[in-house]
Amino acid sequence: MYCCWSALIMASFTALMFVYPAIAAPFPTGSKFSRSVQKWTGLNFVCQVLTSQVVRRGLQRKLGGQMKVRIKLFSLTDLLAGKVKSIDVRLTGSNYRGVPLGKLHISCAQPVWFSYKKKGTTRPGLRAPTLIKIEGDVSEKELGEALKTSRVSSALRMIKLNLPGLGAQQLQLLQPKVDLKDNLVKVETVLVTQGATLETGVPLTVVGSPKLEGDSKIVLQNLQVSSPELPAQEEFSLFCQELLNPLVDFCKMDRLDHAFRLQSLTIANDQLHYAGSLLIAPRAAMTGLSGGVARKQ
Repeated sequence: MYCCWSALIMASFTALMFVYPAIAAPFPTGSKFSRSVQKWTGLNFVCQVLTSQVVRRGLQRKLGGQMKVRIKLFSLTDLLAGKVKSIDVRLTGSNYRGVPLGKLHISCAQPVWFSYKKKGTTRPGLRAPTLIKIEGDVSEKELGEALKTSRVSSALRMIKLNLPGLGAQQLQLLQPKVDLKDNLVKVETVLVTQGATLETGVPLTVVGSPKLEGDSKIVLQNLQVSSPELPAQEEFSLFCQELLNPLVDFCKMDRLDHAFRLQSLTIANDQLHYAGSLLIAPRAAMTGLSGGVARKQ
């Protein structure tokens, strides 16, 4: 009886390995037999846990904060070839080069193919285009801290001016304080030329309703700009609305190897919530383009 049950179990296990459906991927993966063996023996599960922990530790050293990382694999052999089934990362309290990231959820549902190191003409990095979904929440305090950094402030059109006779002028936001409520953003700050002291600046209070136009532009509607040093504040507000908008244009940030678009932008419970998609293309695919095009980007 024992031998009969053993034979039945082995026969069932062998049948499962051969009928196990192949995972759809835009690139070749390991054989169905090999992936099935690694799955049913538990090797695939162990590798998923270890890989997720290694990636989590690496990201935590670079970004800080708390995070959860979940990486699904086709198999160990595919992982060694740089192929994974999906990636899901959740971060809280992390920052990138001093820019607070708030609560961030990054997911990539489709398979990812990358190279660990340079091999022949293949560079390290992605080997197939990848679409990454990004969703996050940023608090008032975190948004204020982000505005203090040159990385974020330099991306805003409002602080880049080209004045006749003076050329390009870079402005800077000092001591920004952000208040978020009911789809309104209120920023109290001191505007100075880059590198100038606080005493030379102009105190400003900017209130507006951010709106997403299409999937690439963020504009401020019903803009109100007030300052004790402005005599005609209503006229200045209208002037600023024309000058500042669009506040951010993601199309101008596109490069040959990446592009970002927003699907939603809302303010609720003193937090700014956003959701978008980041498309990343392999750098190796850029080699066929002319250097002139690459320089223009």
